Amino acid sequence: MLYRFSVENFRSFKDLNELSFIPQNNTDKHVADSDTHIPVLRSAVIYGPNASGKSNIIKAMAFARDFILDNTRLAKSNNESFRMNNDGNKTPSIFTFQTKIENQLYEYGFAISFKKLEVVEEWLKICTSDYDVEIFTRDWDENSQHCHIVFNTGEQNGNAKRYETYKEDLESASGELVLSSLAAKKFSGDHFKEIIDAVYRWFVKLIILFPNTTINLIGEMAKNKEAVNKLYKQYYSLFDIDIDEIQLNRLNGGYVDIPDELKAQIKTDLTRDADGQYCILHGGSRDYLVKLDDNSELEFSEIKFLHKTDDGDVAFGMENESDGTMRLFDIIPVLGKILSEDRVLVVDEIDRSLHCVLTRKMMEHFYQKSENRRSQLICTTHDVVLLDRSPITNQEIWFVDKKARKSSLYPLSSYQLVGDENDIIRKYLIGRFSAIPQ
Repeated sequence: MLYRFSVENFRSFKDLNELSFIPQNNTDKHVADSDTHIPVLRSAVIYGPNASGKSNIIKAMAFARDFILDNTRLAKSNNESFRMNNDGNKTPSIFTFQTKIENQLYEYGFAISFKKLEVVEEWLKICTSDYDVEIFTRDWDENSQHCHIVFNTGEQNGNAKRYETYKEDLESASGELVLSSLAAKKFSGDHFKEIIDAVYRWFVKLIILFPNTTINLIGEMAKNKEAVNKLYKQYYSLFDIDIDEIQLNRLNGGYVDIPDELKAQIKTDLTRDADGQYCILHGGSRDYLVKLDDNSELEFSEIKFLHKTDDGDVAFGMENESDGTMRLFDIIPVLGKILSEDRVLVVDEIDRSLHCVLTRKMMEHFYQKSENRRSQLICTTHDVVLLDRSPITNQEIWFVDKKARKSSLYPLSSYQLVGDENDIIRKYLIGRFSAIPQ
């Protein structure tokens, strides 16, 4: 679970800003592990006007995760530092995650220079109530212009020589992260390696959904049509979707009108695949599954949504379904994951194309079904209906505002509420908490 996330000098966030999931009072509502010394809130809902920086908080998480999972990301990236003055180019961009894995709290972070495309600092430590235990540190020495790494592998570690070799290599690899590099090593793990792998896996499991993120239904249907329909049927009635079944239908005639050269290339590629796999062909508002039939000819299929009517069944293509329905088809699989596994889901604009009642129902469903799980739902939204404190509690509400060209992130709990504490919507809309268009 995510305990804290902070970012500095990234996009519109110049100064240090922190998103915290530490409960502010003794309530156990929407709190995971409330009976332990590390209780964690299960959600955060972030509000703010357009262009205030809400999405940049999510993009900061996504950039850090993607860089951890693929160290080539930094070399390929644009300058993502704060660029409204020259300070952003002179100072590093810093990303810090405090994560709860099992019953242990870890802090992992790194600082990078977008100007030099280098990692200038990195650290991993175990956090306790009394002190922190450093697992490894990486610092940049200005005098020697050299990176210095320290591993705390423990005494009598059988892999000590191996780690010394890795350290020498990493000290000269300015664009690589220690965490990523060590996690990629395949050998029998000691306790040090187990910690590295556990923290790395947390980032592998972190799910981030943007407004333009789409789930490939065709690919999932090709893998297991029954499992896909079973998952979605759980949500049809809950979200008022009048679809009875998702089908993968072979097209009449078995082909799509595409250039012969493209057909020949697809056929060649599929013939080379010894496992007889398929490919996905994107065609405007339609996507097609392409595979070889028994005669080694191309076979094209399309996703269809079956609707029950009084006069029989009617099948529609994806282009005939509403934007809201398609948005739900992107959200349902990841929502299912965090309700069946201990995962963190981050959604930018969770209410996009959805009715406010539907967004509210989704949040209520998450709280109800994840009560005994270590899962979290973090999202940005403009849906003020959620501000009536049901289902969300005050300590889960956050705001982003931009002043003097800089974004700032702050919680509702930083305000002392007077009068009717339930009247959050009106207070927000009249500007009591800022974070509204001027």
